Amino acid sequence: MRNWAKICKRVPCRNDAIVGASLLAIADEKSPASRLLHLSSKGSNGFQEDHGPIVCCRRVLAVIVIFTVLFGQSFARDWGDSTEGRPLLQVFKASDFQTNATVQSVVQDHEGVLYFCSNGLLQYDGTTWRHYGADNNQGLRVGAIDEQGRIWVGGYGVIGYYEKDPFGQLYYTSLLAWLPPEHRDQLEVWGVEVTSRGVVFSAANKIMRWDGKTFHIWPLPDSRRVFSQKIGDAVYMTHQETGLWKLEGDQPVLVVPYDPSIKRVPYFLKPLGGDSFLAVTTSDLARITGSKMTLLPGNCGNFIRENFITAICVIDDHTFAIGTYRGGVVLVDDRGNIVRIIDRASGLPDQAVNGLFLDREKNLWITTERGIARMESSGTVTTFDEANHLTGRSVSSIAV
Repeated sequence: MRNWAKICKRVPCRNDAIVGASLLAIADEKSPASRLLHLSSKGSNGFQEDHGPIVCCRRVLAVIVIFTVLFGQSFARDWGDSTEGRPLLQVFKASDFQTNATVQSVVQDHEGVLYFCSNGLLQYDGTTWRHYGADNNQGLRVGAIDEQGRIWVGGYGVIGYYEKDPFGQLYYTSLLAWLPPEHRDQLEVWGVEVTSRGVVFSAANKIMRWDGKTFHIWPLPDSRRVFSQKIGDAVYMTHQETGLWKLEGDQPVLVVPYDPSIKRVPYFLKPLGGDSFLAVTTSDLARITGSKMTLLPGNCGNFIRENFITAICVIDDHTFAIGTYRGGVVLVDDRGNIVRIIDRASGLPDQAVNGLFLDREKNLWITTERGIARMESSGTVTTFDEANHLTGRSVSSIAV
């Protein structure tokens, strides 16, 4: 089948710059997105000028949005290829979700509704934002949803859950009163995971499991940061001062002890089969087999060490998204190589990332210190603008 493209009419504007153009490309299997687009524009002398591939042009004042479709099926774009443009970001600011508080992690219920942890819980159904308070509207950091639709949350002096009343409104139940007094002070919950044996809360100085009636608590030394995730029905918790813990039975087990000589702790695990994992660590990517950790030769190490990991999310079978405190989001392949960096230059509200979440539609949600961004993670929609060094002249045609 022949390739074809439908081009928008030119929109005149000041300084002979385009306001926008769009390309809808339908390609056959033999020539998908691999063929370069060429940009031509009309110069000040009135003659048509061929600028070659779009990525070679210098500057333009508008955005070209490219949609690539293969008979209703999306083309996955190669984020490592700069000719594919920049990912399309939708940004939500404080004026949209009506709070100036920092937004942290994200969860999604079985109906597709998203919930954001902030000073209380923010609910977003794709159209409307709603706010639900917690204990004195203190900061929520993490959440998880069980099969009954309850949203379990934790944060700074907060531990409990939300559930819906008969009218569909959320109400909050605190579990603070069920904690012994000595465990309520300086409570800082960093992780929440729902398991068949109860809800596991990973805090800065303890692991807690709520079985529906009481808390089972395992104290740990104080840590400034904790990461947790659920694999199967087991909870893995990274404690920076002691190492990687696993809670599946009656007691947590130290799987990978912290080694002060290398100062490397696994933050996130991707199962490879048996007792092997691909791990994102404090400083690079590694393979873990049993308690042995082997570094991968990728080039992401310097970026991770310089910018400090804050959140991790799996994009697909071969790609991780890693949020950082200083450098935005870095996409890394399973060999440890940087694929793409998403930062302010890409349209991110802030360099400091608090949370990452991949929703059911494969959109990557990025929470930052100054707002929330939604990124279409498959790469089927990309933009070309002045950041791609396009010229400021009008675009009159695009040819494949």
